[in-house]
Amino acid sequence: MDEVESYRIQYLEDIRKYAAEAGTSEQDRFLEEATKDMAALDACPQAEVCRYEGNGRRNRSLVVHGYAYTDGEGGLGDSTLSLFVCDYSGEAEPSRMTEREFYDHAKRCIAFIEESVNGTVEGSADPQASGYGLAKQIRAGFSGYDRIFVYVVTDRVRSVRFKEIKDRDLGGKPVYLRLIDMAYMKEALGSSRPDDYRVIKVSDFGFSSIPCVKAGSNGRCTSYIGTVPGLFLALIYRDYGSRLLESNVRSFLSVKTKVNRGIRNTIREDPGMFFAYNNGVALTASHVDIDETGIKAFTNLQIVNGGQTTVSLFKELRTKYRDRLYEVYVPMKLTVVSDEDAVDIVRNISVFVNTQNAVRESDLTSSTEFQMAMENASRRCEIPGSQERWFYERTRGQFEQDSTKGTESERAAFKRTYDKRRRMDKIDLSRYRYMLGLQPDMVAKGGQTCYSYFSRDVSKAFAESPSEFGDDYFKETVAAAILYEDAYEAIGREDWFEGYMKPQLCSYAVSKVVHDLKERGREIDVEEIWTRQVADLSLVRQALASARCFQAYLSGITEAGGNAMQECRKQSCWETFSQMEVPFDDAVLSHCVKAGAVQGAPSSEDRRRSEADDAVCALRSFGDWRKVKYAILRESGNRKDVEAIEDVMAHLKDGSPIAPGRAKQALEIRKRYV
Repeated sequence: MDEVESYRIQYLEDIRKYAAEAGTSEQDRFLEEATKDMAALDACPQAEVCRYEGNGRRNRSLVVHGYAYTDGEGGLGDSTLSLFVCDYSGEAEPSRMTEREFYDHAKRCIAFIEESVNGTVEGSADPQASGYGLAKQIRAGFSGYDRIFVYVVTDRVRSVRFKEIKDRDLGGKPVYLRLIDMAYMKEALGSSRPDDYRVIKVSDFGFSSIPCVKAGSNGRCTSYIGTVPGLFLALIYRDYGSRLLESNVRSFLSVKTKVNRGIRNTIREDPGMFFAYNNGVALTASHVDIDETGIKAFTNLQIVNGGQTTVSLFKELRTKYRDRLYEVYVPMKLTVVSDEDAVDIVRNISVFVNTQNAVRESDLTSSTEFQMAMENASRRCEIPGSQERWFYERTRGQFEQDSTKGTESERAAFKRTYDKRRRMDKIDLSRYRYMLGLQPDMVAKGGQTCYSYFSRDVSKAFAESPSEFGDDYFKETVAAAILYEDAYEAIGREDWFEGYMKPQLCSYAVSKVVHDLKERGREIDVEEIWTRQVADLSLVRQALASARCFQAYLSGITEAGGNAMQECRKQSCWETFSQMEVPFDDAVLSHCVKAGAVQGAPSSEDRRRSEADDAVCALRSFGDWRKVKYAILRESGNRKDVEAIEDVMAHLKDGSPIAPGRAKQALEIRKRYV
């Protein structure tokens, strides 16, 4: 058995377990988990499941299983539509994916786009069906998309005869086709840098080289200055989009009307003077292929300054002034940074070149120190009643790498301590903190943009008071994560859910719950959620009520001709929704504490649990009681023990009441078999 095969077996074992526990299909769970893993490495966005399979005009087959949309990261006005087709077999020995099968999947997905734009899907689909809202959104926003990606995500492995993927064009927009198979995932997660390690060959864009001269070198980096063709910048941005923009600097980039107008006018009216008028671009790379004529290829190219210039050039590709780009040349400063020093040096470069204000040393280090604090907290905070912990992924691919280190016994110990579902990365943390901070509009801006703003804000706060960002802060973030994930799973099972924009519904719902509790002088009981590792059903139901209300609000926006997705990104959206009346269940209050109370050390008058009550709470801290049941059946077959475990499973699944004594008995049984 080769490494990819072994990796696939373990991956699908986890998918089956997660799907069974969540009550979702294996195919949907695979798409969610696979794209979440790849999104952490910038290989693709995380897909929101939105399943539609039907027929269009002349009986064309239409298929889409998920979507993602990024709009104007850093305020640059750049938008990308990503659609996903999931080819999931779940078989022990699947067949290889052939080139023909791949293009068949892509063809059906592209057909869905075309039939959405011409209104066929809206005209034939049930308005409550998954895909209807997505089709409507595509039709309304198609003219504004700068590029489209179609991802085929599969648990199979690419055929050895399947060598090259050719991109397409749709209505004058580039359509990039991508395959994510198990071999790609294994390599990506193992290396932690699949897309970061992309090589951009200058010749692929019609140029022989980028002329430059060496400006200096030391043990950490090598610098070059030169001239880069404007057309080259426009074309690479067309293909790679905001992935070329160094993530930590996206918060500095904003649309400045006068500046962009000046860039545009120079391109159109006096392109030969662009070099003289423009400040140029600052680039970084981990490696360059260079000869006497200049640079032939860039590895891991990033634009750390000059985003507005690059996007302005890109926008001209679609105008009648495209040919003027051949006359445009842009000043270039390039820094080639070793892999070991890349994170620190690239961030420092991006901060220094993007601000005219004095930059304090604390501004450069506090973000890294905050990340270290979160990692340390995650390694300290043990879930009560177990030896399990949450894993904070400070660097990309860290979970996967750490899980494969050491001896077999060390890897087994890691797996006992850390479950993949209890993994949180930097982008996740920023999203949950903004939900708690009543800023779901920031979450709706998208992962990288959300993290960029959060990183800036938290760096300042951490530099001023690092002691506030310890274990309690981390546990509070985990509590928000648990409430979000529990509500996210529950929304998908509701008959009122239209199958579209679930992340936005859920993030706004969590913030609304926090807001409405605050109005009543209460806060979520972090210690209860941390101990049980699940949100109480009353909290989840309250989140569902809020999500339903928010969906109705967005439907009104859409019916009035507005763009619901754009609306979610506006602060005014939250300001309006936060003041809406949502039916409130007072049962929630019994799972809250008084606002301002010190959680972790509650007073006896606030909350007092008996030893038996603690046993009920401790049930939630164990990940998989089904394994306990199977162990009993395999080892002893004791029916009474099985019944006790089944009572626990029913309690966790649908909230069926369980006596404290029964919970204590189940915990004792567990110790005998696991």
